[in-house]
Amino acid sequence: MKETGTIQLGQVVFASGDVRVAQTVAHLGDRVAAGTAVLKLSSLRKVVSAQLGSANQTVAKAAT
Repeated sequence: MKETGTIQLGQVVFASGDVRVAQTVAHLGDRVAAGTAVLKLSSLRKVVSAQLGSANQTVAKAAT
């Protein structure tokens, strides 16, 4: 990107918090229009889900 001191519409993306690029959807040479997804984002928050029977629920603790 050429250093000009200005940012044009569409050159940057703003998010309400920290995000991770999970996947690129658009590829070099693809045609995109306003509203077309070019990236898939994911949270930096780690989440673990498990299905536990009632007899095994004592082995897991809920995060606080």
